[in-house]
Amino acid sequence: MKAPRLVPRAAVARMAPYSPPTAGREGRLRLDFNENTVGCSPRVLRTLKRALSREKLAVYPEYGETRQKVAAFFGVPADRLLFTNGTDEAIQVLVNTYVDVGDRVLLPAPSYAMYRFYAEVAGADIAEVGYRPADLAFPLEGLLDALTPRTRAVLIANPNNPTGTAVDLGTIRRILERAEHAAVLIDEA
Repeated sequence: MKAPRLVPRAAVARMAPYSPPTAGREGRLRLDFNENTVGCSPRVLRTLKRALSREKLAVYPEYGETRQKVAAFFGVPADRLLFTNGTDEAIQVLVNTYVDVGDRVLLPAPSYAMYRFYAEVAGADIAEVGYRPADLAFPLEGLLDALTPRTRAVLIANPNNPTGTAVDLGTIRRILERAEHAAVLIDEA
């Protein structure tokens, strides 16, 4: 008897490949991935060199003490914080937690490609609201109009990648007030 062929979910099979230019980037001015263009502070580098060891690099990080200090700094309960291995993992966790197949995900466009990627993997119905071409202004009214009870997530880069458009706190509040049934990610990487 022939073994069944393992195939990916239909949502994954329909996806366009994500092929960012990742080779030969070191030493060049990189404005396309929200990468730090100047490197870390020399003080941070010195501290890391002093603090790192073979043993510390071989175990999972312990976040308990750090989470308590960050929570105290921001004045929020520690259980409201989620530490991830970079923004992409945070996006993936949010989408995996709140978005089911057929749920609506709202994205300003153009924006960070990984928002679409993780929404597509989840099988979401993606709705894009375009930045105004004339001045690249954030499409607040269009985004608010596009919110429906089916909207389960709104994913916003702030400032946006690639337009550089920033969203102020008043705009964020308006989105949060209208998107009461959706997870709202304000990605400030």
